[in-house]
Amino acid sequence: MKIVLNKCYGGFGVSDFCYDLLGADSPEREMFFDEGNAGHEKLAALIEKYGAKALNGEFANLEVYEIPDDVTDWEIEEYDGYETLLYVRKGKIGRE
Repeated sequence: MKIVLNKCYGGFGVSDFCYDLLGADSPEREMFFDEGNAGHEKLAALIEKYGAKALNGEFANLEVYEIPDDVTDWEIEEYDGYETLLYVRKGKIGRE
């Protein structure tokens, strides 16, 4: 599974160009990322196609991460907009 993390301080966000590609109107913009994994997969595919620079919001540096199939649990930790992936793999905790 692919997920998208913001790797800079300031907050996760995408450009208007990205919302246009997603077909998300203003009221839907906030809700899009509540889709969970489906939202991450859509955004990851767009980043891989167009590049993060075209899709980053004003204070974002989006990066795509692949979560291996053998990861048993994961979550996204956020501090001041900067996101870190925490995961459990083979009984050990890792971070990206």
